[in-house]
Amino acid sequence: MTSDRLAELAACYVAGHSVREVCARCHASPRSVVAAMRSCGIQARPAPKRLHDVAAVRAFYEHAGLSLKATAARLGVSIDTLQRALPVAVVPRHRLMRERASQWKGGRRVSTQGYVMIYAPDHPRATSNGYVFEHVLVAERHHGAVPPTAVVHHRNGCRTDNRPENLQVMTRAEHVAHHRGERRHA
Repeated sequence: MTSDRLAELAACYVAGHSVREVCARCHASPRSVVAAMRSCGIQARPAPKRLHDVAAVRAFYEHAGLSLKATAARLGVSIDTLQRALPVAVVPRHRLMRERASQWKGGRRVSTQGYVMIYAPDHPRATSNGYVFEHVLVAERHHGAVPPTAVVHHRNGCRTDNRPENLQVMTRAEHVAHHRGERRHA
């Protein structure tokens, strides 16, 4: 490796980039970067702090509602260190992508099948991203608990019409029979 190349790698590291970032920017291996640093007399920076204070992460990020940047500043760590610690702290990173996102519509969206979905992550029928079909919530509110094996049927066939009088709770077998009958008469 030429002395110019070694100097370039070392300068990139001195500018504040990590060894991994220098490797990506200069298309070099970690071994080359470390060798360049040694040949130029540059000592490696200490490894980033590990975040062990889960209570502090929860207090600042989850409960106080601070952003990642503000939480990292309060804890005296980088955003990268905080992001690596978040899975350990069991704090949902995607929380900021809901209420604070510019496209947030209050937890209401329409699924690809045309059903209205409501954000309710604690509901037993919630999907992996925390949404529940609105017709299920309305049926539970007006007809009582809907068993997991039951289906909520839209009487008029309109999947976005979730008025209580338009919803009917039935078993899967009844629902299949109902739609089979509709097809025969069509």
